[in-house]
Amino acid sequence: MAAPPSLTPSQQASFNQLQAITNGADREAELSILESVNWDVQQMQYLKQAGHKLMGEDQLRSLR
Repeated sequence: MAAPPSLTPSQQASFNQLQAITNGADREAELSILESVNWDVQQMQYLKQAGHKLMGEDQLRSLR
């Protein structure tokens, strides 16, 4: 599914990169996540890894 046309080329690239990672599971959630990390996919991946290290997989699953 394509991203909204109002995205900049850089935002579109970040959106496409995240969709490749998530297989396009939830477009609205992906856009929200990218907005929260200022469209920085590497930052999103870092925060995800940090969460795993700090909380552990079981605790993260309970938040879903």
